[in-house]
Parts: sequence; C-alpha cells; structure tokens
Amino acid sequence: MRKFTLLALSATIAVSGMAQNQEKSAMNLQKAKQIAAKVMARQATAGIVAPKAVVKMPKSINQYGYDNGAWTLETQNTYRYDSNGSLGMEESTAADKSVKVRNVYAYDSKETAFCTKHTQQVFTPATSKTPTENVMLSIDVKRDNKGRLVDMTKYEFSEAENKLKQTFHTTFEYGTTDMPVKITRVDIYMNSDNVEEAQTTVFSNIEWADGFNGDLLSSYGSTNEDMILDKANRIKNADLNISISTETNSLDGTLTGTYLDNKSILDFSIIYGSVVIMQQIYNDEYLDENGSHRLSLTYNQMNSDLSGFDTQIMDYTMLLNEHHEELEETLRTGTSSADMEIMSSSKYENSYNAETGLRDYAIISEYDTKTKQYSPTTKLEVTKYIDVTTVDGINGVEENSADAVNGVYNAQGMFMGKDINSLDKGLYIVKMNGKTVKIQK
Repeated sequence: MRKFTLLALSATIAVSGMAQNQEKSAMNLQKAKQIAAKVMARQATAGIVAPKAVVKMPKSINQYGYDNGAWTLETQNTYRYDSNGSLGMEESTAADKSVKVRNVYAYDSKETAFCTKHTQQVFTPATSKTPTENVMLSIDVKRDNKGRLVDMTKYEFSEAENKLKQTFHTTFEYGTTDMPVKITRVDIYMNSDNVEEAQTTVFSNIEWADGFNGDLLSSYGSTNEDMILDKANRIKNADLNISISTETNSLDGTLTGTYLDNKSILDFSIIYGSVVIMQQIYNDEYLDENGSHRLSLTYNQMNSDLSGFDTQIMDYTMLLNEHHEELEETLRTGTSSADMEIMSSSKYENSYNAETGLRDYAIISEYDTKTKQYSPTTKLEVTKYIDVTTVDGINGVEENSADAVNGVYNAQGMFMGKDINSLDKGLYIVKMNGKTVKIQK
C-alpha cells in the first residue's frame, strides 16, 4: 500500500510539472500561425541572397482584413533590419491612425539571430509624440573566457503587474570539453491556482550527438520544442531530474534522442523504480523535399489502476507545395493517431512576382471547426522591398574554406555536411566562426 501511495504521489508531481509543459506545448504550437505571418513579414522567399551579401527583405507591408466579401486595410507596416539581416524594428500603424505600435529588437553578439531585448512603444493616437514604452523581453547572457555559454536569465513583461518578471533561468556546466555535461533550467510560472511555481529540470551526464556547435541559446534556453528543432546541438542521452517548488519530492528519469536523416525523436521519461510512469515524446519529421514537416508531442501518463498509459497527442503539421505558393498549418489533438481532431488550421496562399521571384502578397484563411471550411481572414501585401547588406554574406565564404565551416544546412534545417563545394545549387545556411550565413549557390 505504501508503494502505491508513493507512486501516486510521484505521478501527482509529474502531472503538476509535466502537464504544465503540455499546456505550454499547446500554446507554443498554437503560436505557429502567428509566427508564420511574422516570418512572411520578415522574409521574402526564405531570403534571396545575391552576390556581395545583398538580401532582399520587405520594407513595407499592408495588412488587410476580410469582411462581407471585401478586403479592408487594417494596418500599414514598415521594417528595418540590422547588419546580420535580422529584424531591427517593425512599426504598425492602424489605417484610421488611432494607434501606432513600434517594436525594437536587439540580438546576441555571438548568436546573432537570437533576440535578447524587445522594446515596445505605443503611440495613441498614431500622431502622438509621447508614447508609452515597455521592455517586453530582456535576456541576460553570460559566457566564460572561452566564449562558452554559462548562464541565461529571461525576463518577460507582466501585464498584470506592469513590470518585467523573471520567467526562465538556465545554467550550463562543462567538463573537459566545450560541450556541457549538465544543464539546469528553472521555469517560473503561475499554476492553475494562480500561485507562482518554479519547475527545475536538470539534464546531467549529457552525451551529445555529432554536429555540436555551441549555439545553445535558442534551443536549450527555452522549451522542449526548441530543443528538438535544433539540428546541430542534439542530446543522445542524459539523466533527468524534475522538481517543483511547491512539492517536497522530485522525480528522476531519462532523456533519449534518436536522429535519422529526416526525423528527430526526443523521449523524456519519468521513472519510478524501474517503471516508466510518464513520458513526453517529441517527434519532428520532414515529410518531403519541399520543406513540409510534422512536429508532434505524445504525452503518456500511467493510469490510476497502473495497467497502462492514458495518452494525449498534439500534432502540428506544416505542408508546403513545390514552389511554396501554398502553405497549410494544422494543429490536431487526440488520444491516438486514429482519432485526431483539428484544433486550428491556417492556409497561406502566396503569390510571387514572375520576374523577381519575390513574394507580392499572401492570403491567410482560417479553418472553422464547426463548418469544417476555410475562410479568408487576412491579406499581407508587400508594397516595397529593400536591399539589406549584411556583414557576413556570400563573400565571407571562400570556395575552398570547408575546414573553417562548422556546418552546412539546407533551407529546411537538415545537416548537409561541411563541404560547401560539394553541394547542389540552392539556398543554404552556413555556420562558421560563430556566425550564421545564408548563401545562394
């Protein structure tokens, strides 16, 4: 009887902690359609790189809403970029000039695509000279004298308290190599009872897969979804310990990574004695050569009579056609692969200029779960492009510099080796000397 009580107690802790991760996973996957819209605003055909590192990026985009069979202008958006091609500022002005929102971004000096500060200014009305200003995100990054990441603390703006609050803290410990042997993540959040909790997750005795490059901010300083999407820094095996500030006991487990050419799997298993009582299994799979992929989370929890698992699956799928004129994103949930139901789905119909190959506009349609039909909601029209000259571009990658390259990835993020000269024509992402460069062969 005592053993069952301890097991039930352990399961309770796991539910409190790992179910929190499940809820966050749903939120993160739900953000996919929002992220896609922002990507559309920040990139044109995944970035077109010309000689001398001149990248065509949208300078202005008009956003329209669809109502009663007609498109109505809602906002006019302008963009500026930094020397690495990352978005430095975006400004959105309501069509009726009632409000203007300006977002300014700063990035890490080493991992130049990782945002470390987001400041937002709101002008009401749009012609106002005195905006309200809030720092929405601030991330403190510390490295040792070898340039290795050792500490990351994340602060996010709390609307309820009208101030920045710490939400995440990650530390990295090293042994005799430049690869961490221990990572400790503390996630601070409000639980369902509106009480602040801190979940501490410790990865120890880490064994890394091939391809490690040390750019850990965007993956290991955030959520489990980001970990599996990192195609370079991949954990093969690690011991796992989870504790929650409002509970006295902690839980042990394992993390196992499996990596194939087109699929990555991360298995977080909580173990009591020799019994697996809970699992979170992430599966990221590329479906075709167009860049379509599926990210799924299978959540297994030991049922009350200990006879097996209760299962919940969340599945995010992004489908692209050959020339990316159409994109469909769908979030499904269910208790098995046979009973998955659509929670939300979006379609993006892109139109490209035949001469330049740049995107002219995109129409976004949302899925109605009641009618099971898609209806147009948003139109993004690029009204002007700008040439963004980056510091590190195609001229920074010499024809015979394969030894200096840390890794080459295709547009879908798949590792292609280190020899640039052996690749076919196409768009590639090259990591070298701590920098990330897009090149068009």
